[in-house]
Amino acid sequence: MLHEDFFKVFPGLTRAYGQFFITERKGPKLDGYGKTIRENYVDTLWKEHLDGKTGLGVIPINKENKCKWGCLDVDDYSVDIEKISKQFVKKNLIVCRSKSGGAHIFIFTKNFVSASSMINKLKEIVKAFGFVKYDLRPQQTKLIDENDCGSWLNMPYFGGESTDRYALYDGQVLTPEHFIKWVEKFSLDALESLDLTFIKKLNKSNEILPGGPPCLQDLLSKGALGEGSRNNGLFNIGVYLRKKFPEEWQDKLEEYNDDYIDPPLKPREFTTVLQSLDKKTYNYKCKDSPINSVCNKTKCITCEYGINDDGTMPTLNSITKILTNPPQYFLTLSEKKIGPLSSKQIYNFLDFKQVVFENLDMLLPKINDKLWTETVNDLMSRVIAVEAPKDSSNEGRLFDLLERFCTGSTSSTESEDLLRGKAIIQDNITEFRINDFMEFLDRHRFKEFKLHEITAYLKNLGATHSGKKIKGKFTNTWSIPSFQVQTEEFKQPNINKEAYE
Repeated sequence: MLHEDFFKVFPGLTRAYGQFFITERKGPKLDGYGKTIRENYVDTLWKEHLDGKTGLGVIPINKENKCKWGCLDVDDYSVDIEKISKQFVKKNLIVCRSKSGGAHIFIFTKNFVSASSMINKLKEIVKAFGFVKYDLRPQQTKLIDENDCGSWLNMPYFGGESTDRYALYDGQVLTPEHFIKWVEKFSLDALESLDLTFIKKLNKSNEILPGGPPCLQDLLSKGALGEGSRNNGLFNIGVYLRKKFPEEWQDKLEEYNDDYIDPPLKPREFTTVLQSLDKKTYNYKCKDSPINSVCNKTKCITCEYGINDDGTMPTLNSITKILTNPPQYFLTLSEKKIGPLSSKQIYNFLDFKQVVFENLDMLLPKINDKLWTETVNDLMSRVIAVEAPKDSSNEGRLFDLLERFCTGSTSSTESEDLLRGKAIIQDNITEFRINDFMEFLDRHRFKEFKLHEITAYLKNLGATHSGKKIKGKFTNTWSIPSFQVQTEEFKQPNINKEAYE
């Protein structure tokens, strides 16, 4: 079956998968939100995907931190996918059209390889092509723990043969069946055997502005800056040159004016730009044309001569939001995942800086509040929501403690024990006093909810409040249906006493 074939060539983490819900289209880019589902990744999900019913995202890294496929997600919609496909004829790479019209370049291996080696090979492909805007899958070298779900990729061939997410080979669209045959034929025996010398560089902008902002690299990769972009364009180039060539930037600016401004600014206009740059404070005009339309602050702060004057930030790859109450966050930083983080540890840079130092032994450079706010907002626009395990939320912990209070050593079947602080189980109903339960929570250091929040939670569970006399004393009680109590004893291991004599 075709869905079984796709499941076979796209193995991944089995405890979760992804879905993307489209809300609107902005140009070539599809806006929406992604969600990670904490359910088993099984082949029937591929049937739904191929039938065009529910889109599927697969997490390439498995629980052993290995994978059999990797993907370079090129976030540049001007890239000619057909042209790339012609470079890959009889090679071990294939390109697919993404859901937004970008390029997904895949590598497949016959055997599982480490996620770190796959990431390194994908970076070699990035360098060979000269791409500036991109993302990688897998995104991290290893999972943090058994609850970590990694990062997923939207799969090709949503809708089967009617798809707009198809693979191309030598400029021709492959059917789903032909794609499977290609994978079977061109999967690598070893990543080391992949020779990339055949690749023709598509983007040489990083050779024009090494270490420069991605916005300028993107613009200059398409040619010289023309009318309407010349003055601001040259000013931004000048900011880069001041950072990279502090002693000779003025001479360099003349060269760039001749080579990358069309037509070059005349002496009077050039002098005006020069004088604007020759001040104590200067920086890129991110909010002005022509760079505002291609601004990428999250990427820019990682560039050596980017927007941040106090050092280079590591790459902020992605952020995941665990839907607990309150929410928790995991952030992938230069292929290393850190977390869980609180909201404050994300939006407050000093708190974030401390977490990174404690977890990754890395001291981040200074960054001003405004720039960090813009960076976090850009990052959060791509946040992936993950369903939380029931017992990991505050409500889940409260439910677990309530069950322990009502069934453990703090429970009884005798009514008078209610006055001794115990929960009473009679006729499948459990009664207790709220103050006794609050003291139990305090002993277990659970202080996330106040009294009125806990009573509201109990009402949502179906608990009722009443009063009764016990031993002549009136007391307020709460009643809930009894929890199931363990009736079988734990099996005791046999101890060989002779071994200790």
